[in-house]
Amino acid sequence: MKTYFLYSMLSVLCLASCGLEPPMSDLLPPSVWRFSPRGEAVDSRSKVEVVFTEPVHPMTQAEGLVALVAEADYDQALLDALDDPPMSTAMQARCVPGRLDFSMGGSGLRFTPEAPLASGTHYALLVSAAVCDLEGNRLVDEIHLDTEGRHVGEPAHAVHWFRTRR
Repeated sequence: MKTYFLYSMLSVLCLASCGLEPPMSDLLPPSVWRFSPRGEAVDSRSKVEVVFTEPVHPMTQAEGLVALVAEADYDQALLDALDDPPMSTAMQARCVPGRLDFSMGGSGLRFTPEAPLASGTHYALLVSAAVCDLEGNRLVDEIHLDTEGRHVGEPAHAVHWFRTRR
């Protein structure tokens, strides 16, 4: 009886410690699904929105990883600062002031400018390459399958241009 009990306990311990691992919860990286508004005649009071393929981490909102800038303030240094948070005060001053809120259950971010945008101006909505989903997968340019059938993409920021009407 003792031997049977000992083997039973060893079997339970072995199963508990050597059992199958649960699958990783999320291997799919997020990407941008759509931007709005679009075009060359956008209302200067428009809210600007980016929708991702899945919910993104709440720190995206807190750390300012999404920014709106006028074309005159757009350059590679600003993109580099956005992709390497936190952004300096000098770089933040180049961005349009406003409020960033989650929408669509965390899959969308809506930027509401503090004041109407300048008319006849090109604007860029910038999304940092540091944006990640709830599991820590970084934003990618576009999702594709690799040779092993995994969903992958190159980590990248996203930029969307639009112009306000005159």
